[in-house]
Amino acid sequence: MSLLTLPNELLETILDFVPSNADLSSLCATHSTIFSAAVVHLYERNHLYENGSAVTWAVKNEQLETVQRATSVGVDIVRLHHLTRAAAFGQFDIFQCLWDAKASYGGFHNLNRDEDGGCPLLAGVTAGNYRIVKTLLDTERVNVEARDASSLTPLHIAAQNANDKLVKLLLEHGADPMACDRQGRVPLAMAAAPHNTPTVAVTRSRDSIMQCLILLLGYGAKLEYKEGGGETALYAAAASGQCDAVHVLAGFNADVNSTDGTGHTALHTTSLYLGKLEMTRMLLFHGADPNILNWDRQNALWMTRMTKEPAQIAEFLLQNGAKMVVDIRRKTPLHNAGAVGSADLVSVLMSHGADIHALDMNDSTPLHTAVVEPSSSAVIKRLIQYGANVEAKNNRGETPLACAMEHQPAHVIEYMLQKGSDPKAMTRSGAPVLFEAVRRESVELIKMLIHYGADLRAVNAEGQGLVQCACKTGNPALVKFLLSIGTEFNTADKKDCTALMTAVKTESVPIISMLLKMGANVSTADKTKTTAMHLAAQRGSVVVTDMLLRHHAPINPKDSQRQTPLSIAAAAGDAKLVEFLLQNDADFNIADSKGNTPLKLAMEKDHEEVVDLLVIKGATIRSAGLKGSMRSFLR
Repeated sequence: MSLLTLPNELLETILDFVPSNADLSSLCATHSTIFSAAVVHLYERNHLYENGSAVTWAVKNEQLETVQRATSVGVDIVRLHHLTRAAAFGQFDIFQCLWDAKASYGGFHNLNRDEDGGCPLLAGVTAGNYRIVKTLLDTERVNVEARDASSLTPLHIAAQNANDKLVKLLLEHGADPMACDRQGRVPLAMAAAPHNTPTVAVTRSRDSIMQCLILLLGYGAKLEYKEGGGETALYAAAASGQCDAVHVLAGFNADVNSTDGTGHTALHTTSLYLGKLEMTRMLLFHGADPNILNWDRQNALWMTRMTKEPAQIAEFLLQNGAKMVVDIRRKTPLHNAGAVGSADLVSVLMSHGADIHALDMNDSTPLHTAVVEPSSSAVIKRLIQYGANVEAKNNRGETPLACAMEHQPAHVIEYMLQKGSDPKAMTRSGAPVLFEAVRRESVELIKMLIHYGADLRAVNAEGQGLVQCACKTGNPALVKFLLSIGTEFNTADKKDCTALMTAVKTESVPIISMLLKMGANVSTADKTKTTAMHLAAQRGSVVVTDMLLRHHAPINPKDSQRQTPLSIAAAAGDAKLVEFLLQNDADFNIADSKGNTPLKLAMEKDHEEVVDLLVIKGATIRSAGLKGSMRSFLR
């Protein structure tokens, strides 16, 4: 007998005994009659055993028909988390369907937090759906001061979105216009300027922002309330470039000269970070004072690299009474021009009487401060064109060129040299600027400085020559260039260390090879009587040791502790180097200042392979100076 011919009551009973949802779904697919009878069972089972996942899926995928079918099976299937999800997606039709379905079973007893901790009201406000929010508020059973994970209330979120309709609705239902989130922010400031809030999708317009501000102020928001950093709503609006918001707030008599925790006014922060002339004009129109000083005693003429229109702002401020004050570090706005990176700003300041030779607390001129800033070449050139002294020295004895060497590209260095900078100027480390070119490994700069008169024979504060310093970089091409132009390489520094010894320390085989071919002295010892051979042994380099020996380096030099290369290698347990030195007739009987021979040093540190090499070569117990149990052990 076919299932289709059975009475509905019997078919319903049979469907009750179908063991799995999968089998039930298969039956549904066979015929529309069976589907009509079985679908109720499917949704009922989904509700009982799978937490209403079918409804959740339908809400997420905006399937109103599926929601309607699921809620019409005669089972109380709707849960509050379904409503929250519908609110979050702003789907009013689905929201209403769920709402009506639940109403058939007495409605929701709790509308504030769902089973997963979500809040339908916050979700609806975030989505910006007026009808959903109104439906919830009209129940008078939702908490209008609910908080999200960032401690924002619905009013914060609506204000942030500049959704004036929702702001009005929430205020009418008792939302607190002075509610603070965990950072001390209030809805007025959120409306005045976008804050970084990841839960909010901002869709703001000029009119909606103004309406939100007017509404909030009308319901008691305080103009002079300050956030945690001391910022008012007007300050926040100015910092984010909201001219209309500033205009509205100032129209309600907000204090345009209110300061934050660092003494900055809205005008300061506009100059420092936004840097748009339009905002500067707006603030001065409403009475901003361009000469209020922050904690560093700086006024609004101080700007940064973020300032978008520095020259225009400076011109406008100066025309409206701004003074070129000196801050607590004795810097002037002209000192700051390099940090701003605007040559036009230099021209504006100079046209209003800025002092090109002004000295800060370090006796640095504006040119000194400009040359240490990246991407400031145009400012440097403009300052020099206005007569900046390229030979002025700060309190560390540095000229602008000496300061520039570490930071500026070659074309700026060349321009400064062309304008009279001394190529022999000294850096703060006590070295000629040529050494900074070597440190930067720039052959171009070295050539340039030499062309303008730099001295190849110069030494730094440690007495090191150019080649020795180049050896520290490990750059063979750099050393090769210096050698090719006749730079001295055999002189020793204040510790009697030579370029060859420095190259051995860096284990740069190409550089060592170049120096040896040029005739570097392999026998020179420093003040501790350490030679290049000792240094090669300390680094365990057979290759470098072989190179030195091939150029007739003594194999048994003694340092101030009477250590030889062999004793150093033996103490380190370096069997390969010990073997190589022994093959080249290193003397294994030489004892150091403590009477230790290579054999004794190796035995004391249990370097068995080294001991074997030395004994095979002929080192004896007597020569090792061993006594007592150690002698017995060797026998």
